[in-house]
Amino acid sequence: MTLGLLPGSTPIVADRFLYLPSVGLCVLLSMAIRRLIGEVRDIESEQIRKAPTLAFAGLVVLFAVLTIWRNEYWKDDLRLYYRMADTDPQSLLAAVNLGLMHMTRLEAQEATVDFEKALAIAPDNARVLVGHGLLLAETGKPDEGLRQALRGLGFEPKEGSLHSLVGRIYIIKGDFDRASAHYREAARLQPHVPGNHFLLAYTLLHAGHRPQAARAFEQGLEVARMMQWHHPVVERVGAEVYTDLDPPRAIRYWESYAASLRSAPEPSEARTSELRQAEEALTKLGAKPQ
Repeated sequence: MTLGLLPGSTPIVADRFLYLPSVGLCVLLSMAIRRLIGEVRDIESEQIRKAPTLAFAGLVVLFAVLTIWRNEYWKDDLRLYYRMADTDPQSLLAAVNLGLMHMTRLEAQEATVDFEKALAIAPDNARVLVGHGLLLAETGKPDEGLRQALRGLGFEPKEGSLHSLVGRIYIIKGDFDRASAHYREAARLQPHVPGNHFLLAYTLLHAGHRPQAARAFEQGLEVARMMQWHHPVVERVGAEVYTDLDPPRAIRYWESYAASLRSAPEPSEARTSELRQAEEALTKLGAKPQ
C-alpha cells in the first residue's frame, strides 16, 4: 500500500517498517472509535456522540499534518541519515550511512569526517572498518584500505553488503577476478539485492568472462523487476555486456544511459566523462548519438 510513497533508494522499507506492523493496531483502533462515537449513518443523528467525534476528527487532521511533516525526512537518503544523526549524535548507523552516502556523491572530505566519528564510536565494528577501508581506497590508499576492509570482513564474513564493499575496493585495484568472487558471495548471501547481480556481471565482464556476465546480468534484471528497482548502472552494465553479444540491445542501453546522464539535475565532471564514453560507444556501434 505504501510502496513507492517514500522516495528513498529502498522504498520497500515503507511496507516493511511502516505499513504492515500497523495494520492490526489500526483495525482495533477503528473498532474502538466506532464504539465510542456510535453508528455513523447520518451526521445529524442523535446516536452520534458529538464530543468524541470532533476529538477524533481533530486527531485525524493532526496526525495527517505530522505525517506530511515527517515525510520531509524521507525525501532522500542523505536527508534521512542527517535526521538520524540529529536525533542521536552517537548513532553509529547514521555516521556510517552518511559516510557511504558522501562517498557516492564523491564528497571525500565529508565522508572522512563521518567515518572518523564512526571509528571513535566503534573502532572494531565490521561495517565501519570496511566502509573506512573503501574510503581509503577511493582516496589513493587502496592497499591500506584493503587491509582494513578485510579485517572488518573477518568479523562478519556472512554479511553480503560487506562483500559488496570489498568488491569495490578490488575494482579500484583493477583485480576483477577477486572483485567478482566477492560480488558472487554478496549475490549468494543477499540474492534480493539487484545491485549485487549487476556488479557481479560488470566484474565478470572485465575479468574476461562475458557469457557468465550475461547470465549474472539477466539474473539481476529478474530481481530488479521483482523488487521494483532501477538504477542507471543497469543500462551502463547492460551496454557493455551486450556490445558483442547483441549490438542492437547494447545500443538501446547506451542511448538510455546517455539520456539519464543528460537529464541529471547536477552536471558533474564524472557525468560528463561518462556521457562522452557513451557517445563514443554509440558511434563505434554505428548509432548516431543524440
